[in-house]
Amino acid sequence: MNVAFGFEMGSVYVQPSIEGRAWMRDAEKAGAVGTGGLRLRFEWMGLSVNPSATYSIGNVYPAGSATSIDVQGFRGSLLIRVR
Repeated sequence: MNVAFGFEMGSVYVQPSIEGRAWMRDAEKAGAVGTGGLRLRFEWMGLSVNPSATYSIGNVYPAGSATSIDVQGFRGSLLIRVR
């Protein structure tokens, strides 16, 4: 499930989001990950600049194992469009 909403803050469009994912394999739990993020959009020198950042944390269960592996990570991206 993913939930996001956006709003204007001055001349910047702000879009926070939160996401949860859960996996099953052969009717057994295979993992779960939660992600929180933020995306911005603003104009700069005739360009539309769209930076975003997310952080994920969770665990996965390898096939045939009852022990989970913790996973976490940061992702950032930058989209620039010519207007």
